[in-house]
Amino acid sequence: MSEDAVVAVALASSAAATAGVDGADSVAAADVPGPRHADSEWRGHGDEPFGRLAEAGPDLMAYRLQLWPTLRCEYVSASARAITGHSPQEYYNRPQLFFDGLHPDDRPRVEQALAELDSGASSLEVRWLRDTGTVGWGAMRLLPLLDGGGRLIGADGVVIDVTARRLAEVALCVSDDKFRRIFHDNPQPMWVVDAESRRFLAVNSAALRLYGYTAAEFASLSIADLRVDPEPAVVADLARARAGVSQFGARHRLRDGRVIDVEVTTQGQEYEGRPAVLSLIQDVTSRLTVEREMTRRSFHDSLTGLPNRELFLDRLGHALRRRARRQDTAVAVLFIDVDRFKTVNDGLGHAVGDGMLRALADRLGTVIRSDDTLARLGGDEFGILVDGVASPEDARRSAQRILDGCAEAIDVDEHSIALSLSVGVAVAKRRGSRAEEVVRDAELAMYAAKSRGRGRLEPFVLSMRTVAEQGLSLDQDLRHAVERQELALVFQPVVAVDSGAVIGCEALVRWQHPTRGLLPPDVFIPMAEDTGLISEVDTWVIREACAQMAAWRSAGIVDLFVAVNVSGIDIGCGRLVERVQAALDDSGIPAHCLEIELTESVASIQSAVALKELDCLRQRGVSVSIDDFGTGYSSLSKLATLSIDRLKVDRSFLAPIKRADDKVPLVSAMIALAHELGLSVIAEGVETAVQLAFLRRHGCELFQGYLASPPVSAGAFADICRGAPRTRHPVTAPRDGAKRPGGVRRIARIGSSKALPASSAPDQAVEQLSGKRPTACSMRRRQVACRHTPTLS
Repeated sequence: MSEDAVVAVALASSAAATAGVDGADSVAAADVPGPRHADSEWRGHGDEPFGRLAEAGPDLMAYRLQLWPTLRCEYVSASARAITGHSPQEYYNRPQLFFDGLHPDDRPRVEQALAELDSGASSLEVRWLRDTGTVGWGAMRLLPLLDGGGRLIGADGVVIDVTARRLAEVALCVSDDKFRRIFHDNPQPMWVVDAESRRFLAVNSAALRLYGYTAAEFASLSIADLRVDPEPAVVADLARARAGVSQFGARHRLRDGRVIDVEVTTQGQEYEGRPAVLSLIQDVTSRLTVEREMTRRSFHDSLTGLPNRELFLDRLGHALRRRARRQDTAVAVLFIDVDRFKTVNDGLGHAVGDGMLRALADRLGTVIRSDDTLARLGGDEFGILVDGVASPEDARRSAQRILDGCAEAIDVDEHSIALSLSVGVAVAKRRGSRAEEVVRDAELAMYAAKSRGRGRLEPFVLSMRTVAEQGLSLDQDLRHAVERQELALVFQPVVAVDSGAVIGCEALVRWQHPTRGLLPPDVFIPMAEDTGLISEVDTWVIREACAQMAAWRSAGIVDLFVAVNVSGIDIGCGRLVERVQAALDDSGIPAHCLEIELTESVASIQSAVALKELDCLRQRGVSVSIDDFGTGYSSLSKLATLSIDRLKVDRSFLAPIKRADDKVPLVSAMIALAHELGLSVIAEGVETAVQLAFLRRHGCELFQGYLASPPVSAGAFADICRGAPRTRHPVTAPRDGAKRPGGVRRIARIGSSKALPASSAPDQAVEQLSGKRPTACSMRRRQVACRHTPTLS
C-alpha cells in the first residue's frame, strides 16, 4: 500500500469519528423543564435508560452540561476516568475541568461549537490532556438541550475514545512496511475485500473477535454475508470506496446472529496485485443506542410514551404543508383536557393521577384511527391530529367518538375515577395555517367547552380569540379583585317544603368588575381554578358569609344556616378545617350556622386527608352537604362512608316533572336513598308549584329555586326573613321511626308584614314568598349566572 493511500485512510478514519447521525440535526429535550442540578436523578442514573447505556462500554463517555445560568456538569459517566483521566466527581466539583482538560488547540473549537449549539447538533474530534501526561483522542458529539420554551440551557453529548485508532493511523503514515503488523495488531476491526467479488482477502484479529468468525470462515464469506442492508446498498458503497475515501454507516450481522451498527471508512487499494478495498470498522451500537434514546426522550412524553408537544407540532406542520397542495381534505386538531384532574391529583395523590393519565392515554389509543397522531401536550392535556377530514362535521364526529369512547370510569389502584373530557376542535381551513395557530385555536375551543359545562366538545370560532384576549386581561384583574373588595355575595333562600319557612340560604359569589360590571361566577370561577386563585376566593367567600351571618344574628335573625360551596383543593390538601375555623372564630357564630357544600365529583375523591377533613368539620358542628347529587359518579358504598348531613338533588332531574303525580323514579329513588342513610334532602332549581308538590309527595324536606326567590342581597334576604316564618334547622330525615318535624303554618309575602292564614295552601304561600314569578325560560337563564360552583378541572 502506498503512503498516500495510508494517509487517505487515516483522514477517512478521522472523518468517521466526527460524522453525525442522520436525522438528528436538532434535538430538543422537551421533557427537561429547566436546568437540573448535579445531585439530580442523572447522578443516580441506575433507573435511567440513558445512564445504563452510557455505562455500556469503557470507550464511551456520556455527559450533560448546564450552560445557563452557570456552567455545571450535571452528569458524567464513570467511563470518564478511563477516557480523560478524570473521575466524574472531579467534573462535578470543578465544572471548568471540562474545558481545562482539553488540548489548548482544541478548546476554542469546543467553545465555538457550544456557542452555535442552538443551531443544531455538532460533531468534532478533540484531544484530552490526561493526568498521566499523555494525550487521548475523542470523537465528540454535542446535542442541544432546550427548555420547554425552546431556549438553549445546556448540552447532552457522548465522546468515543478513538486513541487507539489514531495511534494506528499515525503508525500507518510512518511506513508502509509496518502496515501488515499494524493491520493485524490494530485494536480496531479492519479488513480487505476484493473489489470485484467482494470476498474477504484479509481480516485482522480485532475483526475476528468482534464478528466471531475464524480466519478460515471469513475467507469463505463476502461482505454481503455480513451486511443486513439490501444488496444494491452494498454495491453502491463498494463503488464509492473504489472511487476514493468513503465513510458510511451500515448494519452487520455477527456470527451469533446479533446485529450491530457500524461506521465504515473505506479506501480503494491495490492488494497483492488486485483491486481491493481497505475498510476500518467501528462498532457504534452503544453510541447510536444512546443517541436514539436521547432523541426519543426529547420528542416523547416520559410518562405515557406518547409524542410530546414538539413532535406533535412537527407532524402537524408536515400535514399542513401536504394539505396545502391538496384542497379536497383538511387537517383537524382535537385538544383534550381532563375535567377536574387537579382534584384527583390533589385528593388521591400524584401516583394515582399519573396512573389515570397513563390509562387515559391507552384508552385514547384504542379510540383513534390508526393514521391519527395522539400526543400528550402537557399536564392533563392531550392532542389528536386528524389528517384528511372531509368537513368540519367530520372533525366533530371524530371528537364525539373520543367522548363516547372515554365515557366510562377509569380504575387506578382500586380507585374508580369518573372520567370527563372537554374537547376543542379546530380545522385548518386556509392555506398557510401554522401548526401553533391551529393548536391554539383548538385549545381556545376546549376552554369554551369547559365554560359551557365540561364533558363536551366545542368547535373553534373566530370570536373565541377575542374572548381569550379579554380573558387574559380579566385574569390579571382577578388577582386583585379580593384586595380591592370587588367580590360580593348574594343569598338564595333555602325553604322548607312542608311549611314554606325560610331556614337558611346559599351564599353565591359575584364580581363587581370596575369596567365590565357585575360578572357571574361562570365567567371567573373557571379562571380562578386554572390560575390557582380559587383557594383565595373560597376563603373570602367563607369569611364573608360567616361575617354576614353574624350581622343577621345581631339584628335578631337567628336559627338560620348559610351554605357555601368550596373547591376540592382545600379539602384535598388539608387546609379547609383551618380556614373554616378561622372564619368561625373571627365572626363568633356557632359552627352549626355554617354548611359546607361539596360537588359530588369532589366528594367521590376519597383520600385519607379529605375524609379526615370532613370528620373534623362535623365534629366541630359544621354541616356538610353534597351538591349536584346525581350528576357525578360516586358509588353508594362511598356515599355511605362520607361524613355528610344533606344531599342536594341537581335541578336537571326536576325538569321532567310536569304533574305532581308524575313518576320520576330517579328523583324519588334519590330521596329514598338519602332517608335510608339518615340524610335530609334539598331540591335545587325548583321553578313550578307542580315540582314542589311532587317533592312534598315524596318526602323531600327542603328546596331552593326561583319559585321561592332568586338570589338577593343581604339586606333583601333579611327582609325576607323578617316577613316569613322560620323554623329551627337543620331539617333532617326521619330516623328510627321518628316523625318529620312539623313546619310553621304562617308565611308572609316578601316586603310585607301581612301574614297568610294558617289554612293557606303551601303552594300559594311559596308563590307569594317569591313575589313575581318569572317565566321558566328566564329562570333558567338567570339561574345559570347565579350559582357559585368552584370546583377544579
